[in-house]
Amino acid sequence: MGQQPNIAPMLHLKTEEPRTAYPNITYKGSTFPPKPPILEKGPEKHFADITNYNTRDNDILLCSSQKSGTHWVHEIISMLLTQKTEYNSHGPMWELNLEYLRQPEEVEKLVGPRIFTTHLPFSMLPRKHIEKRNKIVYLNRNLKDRSVSLYHFLQGKIGVPVWTWEEYFEQTVLHDTVYTGWFNFTKEMTEAVKNSSGHIFPLMYEDLVLETKKNITNLAKFLEVPYTENFINEVIERCSFKNLKGNKRDVSEVIQPDKKSTLFRKGVIGDWKNWFTVSQNQQLDELYHKEMKDVDIKFKYEYSQ
Repeated sequence: MGQQPNIAPMLHLKTEEPRTAYPNITYKGSTFPPKPPILEKGPEKHFADITNYNTRDNDILLCSSQKSGTHWVHEIISMLLTQKTEYNSHGPMWELNLEYLRQPEEVEKLVGPRIFTTHLPFSMLPRKHIEKRNKIVYLNRNLKDRSVSLYHFLQGKIGVPVWTWEEYFEQTVLHDTVYTGWFNFTKEMTEAVKNSSGHIFPLMYEDLVLETKKNITNLAKFLEVPYTENFINEVIERCSFKNLKGNKRDVSEVIQPDKKSTLFRKGVIGDWKNWFTVSQNQQLDELYHKEMKDVDIKFKYEYSQ
């Protein structure tokens, strides 16, 4: 197969002003971060625009729960598509976030396959992309580790309350409504994968950590791009946690008062054990079994699994 065209850099980017990350906006029983488009258009119009958005046939949707390795996988996909191990530092991940899309006219100027990212559930994705069975990469992470990661990520963000871990666990982990909630997101995407005809690639964060080469190779096959073992190895090295932490642009700096990067913290499996009490673990396990009893999906919570 021939080499895919490069993804062109953004043009004429407007300066992003600091803005609040909280409180969330409530819509149909769920909550969503207060991103400018939703504030400007209102949730009804905003989410209708996303559902009606016209992606191209070669565009890729990267659908992920928050703090599940989105930036990591975005970088991997970018390298596979461009056939280059250059960091995608020009900003399209932020500009091509479906909940954001602040400069649609610039997005249209991009050539080659575009990588759209989103934390929205399957039911809120662009309809035509789904109907045409265009490519979707579904990324998820075990609920416990992603909850701890999200807690730390939110600390110090503009407008976010100063929660203790105990307060956060009670208010946000046990009563998650953000982007319709992790349980709903996971159930919808799991069902979509089951009903797909191979156009949805499911990828678990833990599997990518434990079997990096195997999963990146399978991702390259799904994207239908050429690859060699040496190229995959180079992608792995360039996209290591250490290298990404030192080179990946942190687009969340706009909601961080001191502009310091908080995007990458540990990136390990099992950090939840350092934060969950025995009681909290039992509570979440009970909630998980209640919500997911009929869902055919398994997560790894430690390296030995």
